[in-house]
Amino acid sequence: MAVKEMDGTMSTQWLAKDVLYLQKMREEKQVKFREFPAKVLVHLAKTSEEIKQDLANSDPQVKKVFNSYSKFHSMYLEHQRITRRSYYKHFS
Repeated sequence: MAVKEMDGTMSTQWLAKDVLYLQKMREEKQVKFREFPAKVLVHLAKTSEEIKQDLANSDPQVKKVFNSYSKFHSMYLEHQRITRRSYYKHFS
């Protein structure tokens, strides 16, 4: 229970500091943020998937974990698609 509580606290603190330091970089350091081109992101995603697949094929236990994670990740992405996209479409 204590570890769960500490993890939640640390995650919240991390997020809060991310927000503050993003603002600080913009104001004090005059950092201009840019997005990666779609082509680069697609290549990174494809390469990442190939690496994960290679690792999964190297060991039955790794494959079991990978398959479980992949199933969860697919459900998570569907959840995000339904719950978040419409919000950001209207409010960001």
